[in-house]
Amino acid sequence: MQRDAEGQYRAFSRLNAMRPGDRKIANNFAYFAALTDLGVQTRIEAIAKDNFTTEPDNLIYRSTYAFVLVWSGQASQAMKLMAPVSDEWKKSPAVAFAYGAALASLGRKPEAREVFDSLNPLGLEPQEADWIKSALR
Repeated sequence: MQRDAEGQYRAFSRLNAMRPGDRKIANNFAYFAALTDLGVQTRIEAIAKDNFTTEPDNLIYRSTYAFVLVWSGQASQAMKLMAPVSDEWKKSPAVAFAYGAALASLGRKPEAREVFDSLNPLGLEPQEADWIKSALR
């Protein structure tokens, strides 16, 4: 299942249906739905927002919500969400991906490239690498 974002989306979709109260599953479902552009935008945004508002100190949930906001065309809202933790991008791949996505979507591509360059390319899903390339064009 690894390195197959669409497969992970399908798996987490099924798991989320079976265990809707599991925030970790819901977070992965929301992330892969946005990454693959396969989810229903309003539902995915609601899931990501609920995770974040329930656990605002969780960097993973914050990052997923920010990425979902970028996916739904709300890059400025994503940047507001990531600004308080933006200095964490060198320590957290999740923060780096979401922060880089927000920067790129706001047209701040040189800054986004620096952030994205901190990510280990071997740890990226092919769809993540493709998303980054597209965002930096």
